[in-house]
Amino acid sequence: MTIRAQTYSDPKNWSEHPLYPDLMSAVHICATANMVTGIKEAYPEFQHIISIRDFIDTLFSDWYNQETILREYLTLSRLIRDKNIKDSPLKESFTKNTELLLESIRFFVEAGIDPSNLTFTELTDKEKLFFDLWNDIEDVLKEFNDHRYNLSTSNEKDIIIYALNNLRDISEDRITNKNLHLVFHGFYFITPEQKIVIEYLRRSKIRITFFNFYDQKYPSTFNFIHAFYNQNFGLPDENEWTYINNSKEDLPHMIADSFLSAYEGNQPLQIDNNKNIVAYNSFFDFMQDVVIPLYPLNKNIKSKTKNSGRIVATNADILNKMLVPYYPEYNSTTKNLLNYPIGKFLVRLHQVYDDGKFIFSPEILMALFSSGWLYDYDSSNNGKDFTAQLQKIIPYFENCTTVNEWMTRMENLSSQNTVLNQAFGSYLNDRVLQSVSSPFSKFSYFNVPTEELQQIQRFFSILEKMVEALFLPNQSRNTLGNHFLRLVAIIQNHHLKINEVVNQIEKDLIESLLDQVDDSTQFLYDDIQKALQFYLSGKDNEEQMIIPFIEVDGEAFKKNHSPVFFTGLDEDGLPLGTFDLPWPLQPKTFEYLTLQFPTLEMHTLRNKSVKHISRYLLYISFKFLNPAQLNLSWIKNFLDKENLKPALYIKQLGFTEQPPTDAADERTINPLNKSFEFMPVDIIKKSIGLEALNSIDAYVEYNQCKKRFYYSYIVEPYGDYKDNFIHEFMFSEVVRFVEYYNPNNQTVNKEELKKLFPQWLDYKFNYKFNTSYGNANAKSNDQFKNLFFISNSRRVFTFPGLTTSARNKLYDNTKKKIALLSKELKNDNSWSLKANPGMHCKYCSHINYCDAAKFPIDKE
Repeated sequence: MTIRAQTYSDPKNWSEHPLYPDLMSAVHICATANMVTGIKEAYPEFQHIISIRDFIDTLFSDWYNQETILREYLTLSRLIRDKNIKDSPLKESFTKNTELLLESIRFFVEAGIDPSNLTFTELTDKEKLFFDLWNDIEDVLKEFNDHRYNLSTSNEKDIIIYALNNLRDISEDRITNKNLHLVFHGFYFITPEQKIVIEYLRRSKIRITFFNFYDQKYPSTFNFIHAFYNQNFGLPDENEWTYINNSKEDLPHMIADSFLSAYEGNQPLQIDNNKNIVAYNSFFDFMQDVVIPLYPLNKNIKSKTKNSGRIVATNADILNKMLVPYYPEYNSTTKNLLNYPIGKFLVRLHQVYDDGKFIFSPEILMALFSSGWLYDYDSSNNGKDFTAQLQKIIPYFENCTTVNEWMTRMENLSSQNTVLNQAFGSYLNDRVLQSVSSPFSKFSYFNVPTEELQQIQRFFSILEKMVEALFLPNQSRNTLGNHFLRLVAIIQNHHLKINEVVNQIEKDLIESLLDQVDDSTQFLYDDIQKALQFYLSGKDNEEQMIIPFIEVDGEAFKKNHSPVFFTGLDEDGLPLGTFDLPWPLQPKTFEYLTLQFPTLEMHTLRNKSVKHISRYLLYISFKFLNPAQLNLSWIKNFLDKENLKPALYIKQLGFTEQPPTDAADERTINPLNKSFEFMPVDIIKKSIGLEALNSIDAYVEYNQCKKRFYYSYIVEPYGDYKDNFIHEFMFSEVVRFVEYYNPNNQTVNKEELKKLFPQWLDYKFNYKFNTSYGNANAKSNDQFKNLFFISNSRRVFTFPGLTTSARNKLYDNTKKKIALLSKELKNDNSWSLKANPGMHCKYCSHINYCDAAKFPIDKE
């Protein structure tokens, strides 16, 4: 059956188009998900509106199945590792780019190409290896040939109708064979994959109509579309198209028409353009000004009204990824488990395996603990409640790699903690006394109670048992089915115990994962980490917060009642960039393949048309989106690019650059409230506890920096130090302390201290000990709580890094003001926690998370 092509000039006035009666009963296949949304909004009387991506994925479900792609990825990884490649950098390149390599192979298979039919006269080493590996994987897995066969055969309509009915809404009528009519929307370019599928449909004798937006007044822009439609491709050429003007009125849309008339060799229309464009300095300025007002943080953003606005961007893919940490649960239908704790937990758990060994790292452990999926059944404790304690002890494990090394070091820490408690006492009921009772109390890893250390040690053991259950002993590979069976057993075991940390979305995703991969394909354990991350990420055509510019034609159908924020209009964003060639092919090799397989020309044509496509989409934006609701912008400093200029098209139209603050005022959008208190003042005062004010040290910290006081005595019982850089200053004073109280025993002192600092290499420990020993001085004392005296050396542990003169000056200044400070702490209703940043921040225990901290790199 023949394929027809018709045009329209007004997307919101199809009811006046001659094709409208046919559209009422047709199945509508849209190029993008945004086109689906737009047509559904404009024409609620239509049924059966689906995206081409959903249709293809359903029609060839075995080929696009995530388990299939996972199997292919692991098989390809194994083939690369097993292949005898003498050029090590070449092999490493293919190992690191396995995912790209698989995408390239699948790209060619989806275009109907068989590697056994290819002949070349000249190839690079990379290209030779690519085609070798393509042939190798086709020898191992039959699905590549199966998919080519399915694409090339003629099928009964029933198969296609079955796929379409699987996608229909439950409220819609069933699709039948009678008068089946497919109408394609938004296909201003066609990909090789789409071309093959369209040919598949044509052979099945299905009635097909391409229904495209087209404006005959601007052939220099619109004629690029005809390059994709000609008899060589089995599609109607431009002479066979039916051009219809269905506009209610043909009045010029001044900005849109002025824009394209400049490319027709005519004098551009003169317009008085008073439209502004906002230049944001950074992504965070854009996020505060645009994203957060539309999608408030910590709220159910799925409940936002349709009229609250939409965001379109030329760099939407990057912006959407950057927004994931702030809106991880935006799309309740996504299958991206990596957006949820369970997915991150599983990926990190696999990272414990490394080249036949089990390893821990601070990053792996922190992710596993904070996920909520690490649970101790015996104590009913969850790892997420021990992340602060874990952070405190991590410096003690410097140079530890394997799980055995971490377990041994953990036993040593517990043992030494007990020794120190016996030597200096434990005063857990009096935090101030605890802070000054031992020269080791300000070392973070010695400031964790023994029972909490023991709990962390049990968590380590639980993780060790998990990975031992997951990976076969003394084996470097396993089958997919066996591995997922083991993985599911771990999930089910923990899922029963920690329902309180799992939301409904995560529960549904877990259930889908429990349908484990039943596959006998062998894979290497070294490949499973990346493969699992790839598998859990999902590849669904999921809803996005920010709409890609290439889908802006779908906006033309929507009602113009809500604002559209159009960003990325800079020299990097427009014109659109070209699409990458399949890796690792060179342009001349791809061109040679195009001569043999004309379908590939679709890819080349798309890249040649990026400027025309950019103008086409901008014209739609200016013509059909309400100018009063269209907010234009770009981000000047984005990623590694600085001081980006507006796109040439923007300069052509004469838009006026506007600062973001003025733009925000015009839109009357409430900016993100940056002023906030840590907690109500009365709660803070109650939290301090009067015992904190019995120590001069607390007053000194308050006098130096009130925010430091907040972190030291409100957030924590008292401040300690987690940085090995600071520990070195403190260690020097520990050596002097030990020498003073145990003189003439240098060898014994050294041996005992070495047990307390196993994380330091012998050279470092010996150097620090030898340069500090022999400098013990008589200790002056401060009276404490009228009970006993404490050596002034404790000041070094509270303010390490400062000179003795600076420390003493700080203490003397505080003693003079202590009555005033005490009154302020106890009685002043205007009590605040304002930071006092300076170069002293370098030695503060809270520098890594204080937003006001001044770093050493900062100028005085």
